[in-house]
Amino acid sequence: MMPVYVKAGLPIIIVRPEFIYGPGDVHVLGLFQAVRDRKFFYIDGGKHVCHPTFIDDAVLGMLLALHNGNVGEIYHITGLEPVTFREFGEAIATVLNVPPPKLSMPKWLALLGATGFEFIAGLTKGRPPLSRTGVAFFSEDRRFSWRKAQADLGYSPQFDLLSGVWETVTWYQRNGLL
Repeated sequence: MMPVYVKAGLPIIIVRPEFIYGPGDVHVLGLFQAVRDRKFFYIDGGKHVCHPTFIDDAVLGMLLALHNGNVGEIYHITGLEPVTFREFGEAIATVLNVPPPKLSMPKWLALLGATGFEFIAGLTKGRPPLSRTGVAFFSEDRRFSWRKAQADLGYSPQFDLLSGVWETVTWYQRNGLL
């Protein structure tokens, strides 16, 4: 679809940030709370890969695309390195000074539980503690390269995982959320 817009003269540049987190983002607050409360568990041992992107890096990438991007191009904006969900959970635990999550369950069991939780939530108009979407998120590999954004835009992520998690936890605590 994008070539149609580009041919029509619209200056389309697509930016694809991955798994944004950071101060002000309460979307991932539940993950941090679950690690703190020792209620977080891994799916398939936490072996699946994600590419967390600290909010400041995401904004930087978008601004660089706005000013330096090439029309018709797609840029992945991500953090420095992809990490496993186990590494992500351990980083959160380290910053919170709590034991890292240890529990794990296979994807099929997590899906079974999520289906039951969603059914009950539908009856009670509540929010399920685990959803099939959540299971999919934690059980699929997502890694992307930001090298094209580096070459074309001059993008280079500034926050490693621990510093980004530290900034996020600090903000959550300062605002009474953790």
